[in-house]
Amino acid sequence: MRRVAKAKKPSVVAVALTWDGARAPVSGLSVKARAFLKAGVVAAALTPKRMAELLAERRVKEIRVCWVPRLSGGREVLAVPFSREDGKRVGFRMVRRVELGECLGVVYRR
Repeated sequence: MRRVAKAKKPSVVAVALTWDGARAPVSGLSVKARAFLKAGVVAAALTPKRMAELLAERRVKEIRVCWVPRLSGGREVLAVPFSREDGKRVGFRMVRRVELGECLGVVYRR
């Protein structure tokens, strides 16, 4: 009999963002920046709606952001409002900062 593997719950999410919150393509990043985003990541390239759902459900323990020094200027940003049942904000704090050439890598944890 074959066992079916259960899907892991996303606990680490990685995104590359411009200064105005728009997604940046990972393929255009340096090798160091891509390695920073890839390290220990369970869920990458989530839609803004799915990311908001995971945050509201408290399933994300760490967020890795590679800040790209650019402005995109558009409507597509990672800012979808959501609310939690208890009405509180999701508390993340910066625990590590890594300089990746022209980019800045930041690790946020609960």
